[in-house]
Amino acid sequence: MPNSLTFQTSSMASITWHKLYPSVAEAETDLKPRMIKRFVIEDLKVALVRTESSFYAFREACPHLGESLHKGLVNAWDEVVCPLHFYRFSLRTGEEQSGKNCSDLTQYLVKYDEKGFFVGV
Repeated sequence: MPNSLTFQTSSMASITWHKLYPSVAEAETDLKPRMIKRFVIEDLKVALVRTESSFYAFREACPHLGESLHKGLVNAWDEVVCPLHFYRFSLRTGEEQSGKNCSDLTQYLVKYDEKGFFVGV
């Protein structure tokens, strides 16, 4: 089970940080650029993506029909593409980019420091 700590945001919402890797170097080694990896955190399926410049975490199910986005791909515009109906979602904002009137992705926070690599849910 991942190590975690609770962080209070200014809106008083509670975020629990879950350690996925002991270091950012290990995350970079395990997760090649444009690769999508699925983790289960607190019974949530979370997808983690590494791009050339950053890491992104989001709810692994497509908001349209719940297809597993870890089966999809990350395109050159840093969008995750659903394998079922090809809905595209911005990794930076979570917004649906296909113009198909679908809900946006639920995104999660990512942080890394000398203590490890964490996703906040």
